[in-house]
Amino acid sequence: MEILIPCLFFLFPLVLFFFVGTFMEKRHLKSLEEREAKFSNFLVTDVRGYVGGAHPKASGTLVAAEVVVAIDYFKSFVASLYMIVGGEVRVHRSLMERARREAILRIREEASQKGYNAICNLRMETMDLTVLNPKQKTAMVAVTAYGTAYHIPPKMD
Repeated sequence: MEILIPCLFFLFPLVLFFFVGTFMEKRHLKSLEEREAKFSNFLVTDVRGYVGGAHPKASGTLVAAEVVVAIDYFKSFVASLYMIVGGEVRVHRSLMERARREAILRIREEASQKGYNAICNLRMETMDLTVLNPKQKTAMVAVTAYGTAYHIPPKMD
């Protein structure tokens, strides 16, 4: 019985972090899917020039978005186990995918608010924020996305 109580103090937070973290991640992924559906016809490309029928002298503007996404403590614990035995750390891949999708959505939303319907010359940069604080056990990633927003005129048939 004396050993059971310390084990519960260790296991209870892990189980709690697992369920809360999973709930939050699923909620974020659902939000991403709903917001991405609104921009299904919005062109985003890494091509440097205007594409899609835009006039080369079309005025464009810079759009940028920054996102910082953290991973929950349970997944950080699992990731630390992978660091011992090696292998792909899927929880970090999920973290990067969510951050990338969120950054692209935010620049689409910004461009749309300004009246544009396309983005060219998309560039992305990432930074691991846990390096800044090695004592912190939670992984965080910052993603910055930027590009040139412009308007593609409707096709005339």
